[in-house]
Amino acid sequence: MRRKAGAVTDQEWLFAYEWVKRGDILKALDVAYPKSSSRTKARKHWIAKKIAGRPAVKAEVNRIRADLRASERLTLEQHMTHLADIRDDAKSAGQFAAAARAEELRGKAAGFYIERHVHVELPQSRDEIRSRLQMLIQDNPRLKELVEMNVKQIESNVSVPSSSNEVSSGSEEPVVLRAVEDF
Repeated sequence: MRRKAGAVTDQEWLFAYEWVKRGDILKALDVAYPKSSSRTKARKHWIAKKIAGRPAVKAEVNRIRADLRASERLTLEQHMTHLADIRDDAKSAGQFAAAARAEELRGKAAGFYIERHVHVELPQSRDEIRSRLQMLIQDNPRLKELVEMNVKQIESNVSVPSSSNEVSSGSEEPVVLRAVEDF
């Protein structure tokens, strides 16, 4: 049986549909042409490429992709409408947090918001932290004054035992003098 020029067979249409749906040309071949599943992968790939290279199949793949894009657009519009209804219902019920959240989700669905995750690597060693703190103190005169005031206040409330690095402030918690001296 001869087919019309430019027309695809049922198997070719199924192949095109499965290829677009699954994104895997070999799985599409297995679904549309079950007898090919027993062949080697290289042979199946050659057959699939041969079928996919036919102008009628290429046109069918493009038509199916366009149809899917159109249906996705409709789905997005329905989604946006549904979120707008939720927003309006929440707003009329006085639930402004829910209304704001629905509006935020509408903005995300429309592509107005971009979520960004930034990984910041902080200094890990004590020397790196100490160096960074000293730089901050030197660069900010007001911070330097506050640190000096705190050091003076700590020193006035602390007595230093001669046999230990620990400082007693009269309370239960010991303070290490060396940490204060680094500033």
